[in-house]
Amino acid sequence: MNDLVAAESRAPKAEPLKWFWHGRRAICYRAPIKALRRILPRFERRRAPRGDRHEIVLRSRLSADGGLVLGRVSREYSLIQHEDLLDSLLPVFAAEGHDLDSMHGELITTDVGERIVLSVELPMYGTTPSDGFPLACRLRCLNSVDASTALEAELPWFRQICSNGMFGWRGEPIRRVHRFGNVLESMQRRLVQRFRDLHGDQSYFSHLMNVAVSAGSLIDLLDVFVARRWSRSEAARAYHICTTGKDGHVICEDAEAMPHELIIHSTIHVPGACAPVRNLYHVGQALSWIAGQSMPLERRFSRMATIPELLRHLLN
Repeated sequence: MNDLVAAESRAPKAEPLKWFWHGRRAICYRAPIKALRRILPRFERRRAPRGDRHEIVLRSRLSADGGLVLGRVSREYSLIQHEDLLDSLLPVFAAEGHDLDSMHGELITTDVGERIVLSVELPMYGTTPSDGFPLACRLRCLNSVDASTALEAELPWFRQICSNGMFGWRGEPIRRVHRFGNVLESMQRRLVQRFRDLHGDQSYFSHLMNVAVSAGSLIDLLDVFVARRWSRSEAARAYHICTTGKDGHVICEDAEAMPHELIIHSTIHVPGACAPVRNLYHVGQALSWIAGQSMPLERRFSRMATIPELLRHLLN
């Protein structure tokens, strides 16, 4: 038995994480996609005992006592099985000349499995910006069966020196709520277009490298927009990274001080940080680092999604 076949035949090893996702402990698996497919749970929907809502129940735990109810949804809610999401990606990759099942992926899931985020590295689409730190493209998919998370699919870029998410997509991420119509078909069409836009992302990075950022405009971005959308402490940390290359924590939350004036105790040098920042690309990297450290997971995802919008304040 060769190594690939052996790897596919073994059950992926669970790695408990210290993170929580909407209150549930998260677990990570790293394995070939075929092996990850086999551990994906399936779910049932049934009419709730009272009212006109439906219940989502873990199929393997259906029993005489009613099973484990994971959520209550409306009649219009479209239950998308994790396995069906994975299957819908196969023709998208086939159109690009790739066999998704032969690739390796990382699956982060809740301990019961009602929410998942799947990441697959795509080294064939890598690029190296002018700062010399390579970027790797990844597929990232998000799904839930309990109405806690919309269906998302995206091809973000990750800086290989630190694996912090990049803001490479242009426009809005592919996001669909679980209601009405063929949600997976709509996602497939958008994802096919995203593959076609990857070269445009590389041009976007080059453009951001050429957008100069002054000290005043950096302070305005962080003190006003980042502090408003995220928090004052995160804006302060981003300013500290942009000026010193180091992350840390706020020593004292002075309500009278502007975020960039808050005192930070440095605890770690941010890998690949370029300080003081001179262009918008490296501002985005600082924000990506902050977003990538956010907990719980739902906050991390929301922070990453807002980075392109935040940067546009300095593009206009």
